Amino acid sequence: MSQDRLIRASEIGQYVFCQRAWWLARVMNVPSTNVGEMKAGAAAHRQHGRRVIWAARARQAGMALLAVALLLLLTTLWLLIRGS
Repeated sequence: MSQDRLIRASEIGQYVFCQRAWWLARVMNVPSTNVGEMKAGAAAHRQHGRRVIWAARARQAGMALLAVALLLLLTTLWLLIRGS
């Protein structure tokens, strides 16, 4: 791997938002003063990610239950028609 440093999308976002903050952090190695807020934001992003995964699984379960209900309905209708 070359000596060039990898630039991440979040770093580009930081640069676009505030070039001075990017320069202070990346070039001058000045630590951020809002570490607490950044940790809280990271925690909020993790929690949101878990909720998105849960919602996707709940949707899949709902679709599976709907398919089972439709199969039961069709089976019941078929038995009623066949029995008469």
